[in-house]
Amino acid sequence: MIRAICVFIYFCAHGAYGGEEIAVSNDDTGIVKKTRSVTITVNGGWESNISGHESPELCKKFILKTDDVMEFFRYAELVLERRYEHDLPAAMCYAEGEISFLDGEQGKWNIDQARRGFLTTKHGTRYFYCDKCRAKNFAPANGE
Repeated sequence: MIRAICVFIYFCAHGAYGGEEIAVSNDDTGIVKKTRSVTITVNGGWESNISGHESPELCKKFILKTDDVMEFFRYAELVLERRYEHDLPAAMCYAEGEISFLDGEQGKWNIDQARRGFLTTKHGTRYFYCDKCRAKNFAPANGE
């Protein structure tokens, strides 16, 4: 029992988490899958290819916790690539990492400060927007 608690504490402290259900699929059905783990590999990243006003120094303050990532994928809506690329506000600040599911599938995720995100698996890339996410580091949602 003590060993299990220590392992849980280790993974929480190192940005890995698992067991939550999130909606992902290889089509637009929104199939719910259980995660094995979520790992954050970049926090406070700065993307120079996005038009914006954020500086690399400002982006260092965009820090997501594993719970924030899980909340994002739990509440985010699946959006078309065109909406993601052209209609939603974008931010230069981002976090990214890896995800694995109980069925063995793995992927890479990216979430920006403007509440946009994507998840890439062997089935392709799916795009998301989360106006319901409440992590303090997100920019205000559309309409707020």
